[in-house]
Order: sequence, then C-alpha cells, then structure tokens
Amino acid sequence: MIREHEERAMASYEKIYDSSFSLLNLMRNSHLNVPKVLQRKLETVFEYKLEEIFTDTENGFNFTKPGRYAGAIEKWNAATYLDYDRLNYLATNRLVARIEKVDEETDWEKWFKGTARYLKLTERIGITPQINRLQDFVFKFVVANHLNAAVKKSATELAELIQLDISSNAVTTQKEEWA
Repeated sequence: MIREHEERAMASYEKIYDSSFSLLNLMRNSHLNVPKVLQRKLETVFEYKLEEIFTDTENGFNFTKPGRYAGAIEKWNAATYLDYDRLNYLATNRLVARIEKVDEETDWEKWFKGTARYLKLTERIGITPQINRLQDFVFKFVVANHLNAAVKKSATELAELIQLDISSNAVTTQKEEWA
C-alpha cells in the first residue's frame, strides 16, 4: 500500500517535471532562478529514477537512462538534496548483483568494460558504491585465469579504475602465497 502511494506521488512529480520542462529550460537559458519548489521536484524525480535503475537487478544494466539522468543532474545542478547514502547503498547492491550473475557464458571483455562504464557513470553524479567485493572478484579472476589480450586489457582498465594492482608481480606473488 505504501509502495502504491509512493508510485502515485512519483507519477505526480513526473507530470510536474514533464509539464514544466520547457519552462524550466527557458528560465535556465534566460539565467533566471528556478523556483526552489520546482528544483526540489526535479531532484526528487532524478533520485527516484536512479533508485529504480539501481534496484532493477533482473535486467542488464542499460547505460542510456542513467546517462541521461546524470546529464540532467549536472545540467540542473540537482545533486544538492540527493540521498547519497541510500544511492551509494543501492549502487553497491547493483554491483554485487552484477558479480553474482557471472557464469561460464559471460563475455569477459564486455563484462569488464561494462563494469568500468558503470563505475564511471556513478562517479559522474557523485555516487560511490563500495568496491571491495569487486576488487576481490577481479583479482581472484585474474589470478585464476589465463586471459587473452582483449580480456586482459579490459580487466586492467577496470583494475586501474578500482585501484587494484593486477601487475604480473602482484599476481605471481599472490599465487605463490596461495600455493
């Protein structure tokens, strides 16, 4: 019942956003201040949409919608009232779900590139998921597998992004410690 009320409220906010969008753009382009009540409605819609994206762990991550919202958040400077604690938590859960969905059919080059893109997108709007599980997963994967050049390149790019050393020395040292 609460979820139903929340969805109706968000639908109302979205209608306000949709109907006010042209006016908001005109005000912005004319260097007029956007009324705080409309600014807050924008932020509420953006936050709700980001929550929807981060909680949808059933579907593959679609970069179009979050990219669009990230651009809108930047454009409208609408990050003031976002609940970053909640968004960080949801983004972390989305990342963990991505790790847990890995199977033997995974296209590793695509997976590493997509994960890096996801992290760059979240960073762009100030969302910082916890990456310790990802670091652990990537390191163990690199240590346990002989990677072709394309997969190794994409794994290395992701590792650099998450501040993980997967150089041959680090991997060799770890393999020796595990032996």
